[in-house]
Amino acid sequence: MDRARGGVVWGIITATTPHGRPSGRAPLERIPLITLTVLYPTPDDVEKFDEYYIGTHIPLAHKVPGLEDAKVTRFLPGPDGSAPEFHLMAQLFFADAEAMGAAMSTEEGRALAADGANLGVTPTMLVGSTE
Repeated sequence: MDRARGGVVWGIITATTPHGRPSGRAPLERIPLITLTVLYPTPDDVEKFDEYYIGTHIPLAHKVPGLEDAKVTRFLPGPDGSAPEFHLMAQLFFADAEAMGAAMSTEEGRALAADGANLGVTPTMLVGSTE
């Protein structure tokens, strides 16, 4: 499945050539995904946060069964040089709401959620449908 097109995440099935290249034909089907978006404010100690997040938290996320894809965005200063409102954004993609609920109810999903307390910041969490 092709997941990234023009900066937007897509769940689509595309027609391909025998070599795995897109055939130029229109996608066969568009599959919306459920996205858990986690916005992390800038921590007091960015280096310590990043070290823990990359070394511990991300590996825990990769163990969650049913996770279709995950992306992390590190925010940069705005065009006027102003500091970003958030430090990081994590997006966890699931096939549907039931898959997300099931995944986060597993031992691995509960471990990931519990580990959030070790990051030292209070994130904002949003759930949406990504098309």
